[in-house]
Amino acid sequence: MTMNRQTMAAALEVGLRRTLLQTVKAILESWKMGFQSDEINRASISDVGFTDFGPMQEGTELGGYTYDDALQGFRTTYTPNKYQKAFRISEELLDDDRNNLMRRYPQAMGRSIVHTLNATHWNVYNNAFDSNYPGGDGKALFATDHPLVGGGTQANKLSVAANLSPEAIEDAITALLTTVDDRGKFVSLTPDKLFVPAQLWATARRIDETKQEVGTANNTVNVISGMFPGGIHPIPYLTSTKAWFIQCDYHELWHIWRKRIVFGFEDDFDTDAYKYKARGRWTQGFTSPWGMFASEGV
Repeated sequence: MTMNRQTMAAALEVGLRRTLLQTVKAILESWKMGFQSDEINRASISDVGFTDFGPMQEGTELGGYTYDDALQGFRTTYTPNKYQKAFRISEELLDDDRNNLMRRYPQAMGRSIVHTLNATHWNVYNNAFDSNYPGGDGKALFATDHPLVGGGTQANKLSVAANLSPEAIEDAITALLTTVDDRGKFVSLTPDKLFVPAQLWATARRIDETKQEVGTANNTVNVISGMFPGGIHPIPYLTSTKAWFIQCDYHELWHIWRKRIVFGFEDDFDTDAYKYKARGRWTQGFTSPWGMFASEGV
């Protein structure tokens, strides 16, 4: 369909005080908070994990060594998808537009682009408890039984789901601080950001900013306050109203560009319409679950 003088008649009026283009302000590129970013020059690419070595063993005088082997871990493949949007404006509408409204629509396409980037990336979190969206180890992003290459399993979600509360966050941080690698060595993970749905913004702020223990008359210090130097972020793209997510200073959630956003424009010789388009190719996912912790709530 082509935008024309019949469908956009008000744009031709003289004396309008404002023409509100449903653009209150630019959309925050929130996806950048939750993902690292890279760029590739091929149709797909894979990440493969490798372990280092296990702990040292105590030796004896003149005793021999026990040799250790590094192990190959899990493979994750990223295949970018194409996203696109286009619109057309008749030449007459562009000529007769008395409010310069039509000339703002190419810029308005930028909001569609950012919205799509945000929505596709936060869907990784929306699907993060669903076994139908597994990572390289065959498990959902958040699971209680992620296999370790060197043997055993490890959790990055609460074994018993809990709503957002100081006690639940304490349990999650304790689990993060005792996370081990595939060979059983402790990993230095530091909580950085807390992502919550829009419905939990007030709860999250109270937990983080109250100096004393939340919800009691006790004068005990609130140990959660200041534990998220990267901030607490309400994300409207999160579909669960109860799930919450902790991201550490190290994580393996990735955005992969294959083609950054490209804009195109041409005038149609046969119809005298002006055509605008934008397209890009990207994907998103996780190479490893470590550095993330969550609960789906109850």
